[in-house]
Amino acid sequence: MTTDALKRDLLNLGATTACARYFSDLFSSKSIDSFSFTPVQTAFYPDQEIAERVFRRLCTEIDGKNFKEFELRLIKTDSFHTDFFSKHAPKFTADKLTFSFCNLSEKEAPFLTEHVKNSGATQIILSDIPLGDQLPEIGKAVAANNVSDLSLSLYQPHTGICEFSESLKKTRLEKLSLSFFGLRPTEAQAVGENLPSSLKLLSLSNLLLNDSAENVANSVAKMENLYRINLMGGELKDAGLQKIMKSMPHSLNGLTVYKQPDVTDKSAISVLDFVSFKDVFTTSASMRSTGVSEEMQRKITDAANDSKRTLEALETAREKFNSPEGKRVREALDRAKTVSEIKAALRGAAEIGLLTEGLDKLKKVGGSLTAYELNEKDGLGRSVSGMAVEQRKAFELFDPRLLPDAKEMQKLFDVLNAYGKRQLNARYGYPSYQQAKNEMMTAAVKKALAAKGHSK
Repeated sequence: MTTDALKRDLLNLGATTACARYFSDLFSSKSIDSFSFTPVQTAFYPDQEIAERVFRRLCTEIDGKNFKEFELRLIKTDSFHTDFFSKHAPKFTADKLTFSFCNLSEKEAPFLTEHVKNSGATQIILSDIPLGDQLPEIGKAVAANNVSDLSLSLYQPHTGICEFSESLKKTRLEKLSLSFFGLRPTEAQAVGENLPSSLKLLSLSNLLLNDSAENVANSVAKMENLYRINLMGGELKDAGLQKIMKSMPHSLNGLTVYKQPDVTDKSAISVLDFVSFKDVFTTSASMRSTGVSEEMQRKITDAANDSKRTLEALETAREKFNSPEGKRVREALDRAKTVSEIKAALRGAAEIGLLTEGLDKLKKVGGSLTAYELNEKDGLGRSVSGMAVEQRKAFELFDPRLLPDAKEMQKLFDVLNAYGKRQLNARYGYPSYQQAKNEMMTAAVKKALAAKGHSK
């Protein structure tokens, strides 16, 4: 059918001029990026009855088409379903498939499953859809079609949760968002233990997580590429959150714990510990639960912000490393042989991410640094110690071989900000400041005793 014919038909059905023009242009295109239909668009449909007639007419255009995105929203009345959720349903394919807030009868639900199966979609969003007994079939379709991104928000009671979960572990999902209300403990546990290890993003909302925390923790421990997790709503308690955080992979970049009233500072400290850990770069972390103090929330946010700044600092250093100036700095560091030459090159080395190499070279020739030298700022306000903190390398400055005595070490420690001090806390996987100080003092005592013995 021609573009003009479709436009004329839609106008005759009562659609607005804007509606008729939009859909006629859409279906005349060789490549249809996105089809979205919602009957509440008053600029397109003056009333519900007109929207229903337009949708039935569009079903004939949908048949046989390929879409990048296909979406139906707020389809509430049975008259919409006659042509779409039935044996007369149009056949189409889509990369992304979204059905949200569509009322389906028990006999219509299987046809939604058929759309999921036949669309070939790799990204599927089903929100507030009464699926009846179709959830296990949805799970099978997701596994069979190699779906990479699945979002399920089901607020009505559903059967087949455990069977659906069995299919989950057979998928290669990278992104999974589940929001279920009213799960029984056994169902929550089944979901938790069958989460696929391929996940990069996981969002669990309104699940009975406290009954399934150990199951979730065991699954999360196998997710080597997980970069974001959201735990929102439900009945998660301190012990459950601690189990999950203990299993969290170091790949995690973003973390949200939201609306968990039974979670307190007792378990929130495990989140802070994780975000602050030496080998973790979690740049987005938030806890918004009534049981967690504002101070703890702030500490977690600050730790994530510090981590973000470190990644930015490391990226800046990499860019400078590959610049012409970076080349000159590298050559100067290579040429430096004496203590004074190495010290002169150290600031530039730190700027391009070669602080470790510069310090190692200084140690080899027996050189040392004072707190003043490390804290001295250049014309741009940069210091070696400041760049070390930004790049998460502050602990490298506290090698007893680099500082002349414990007094200088204390001076350097005192000027560090909170982030710098965390980088000398064994709790977070760093070398301990106290340990470094003790080593320094022990070496000084041995030196003094040796000198005394020699004098005799």
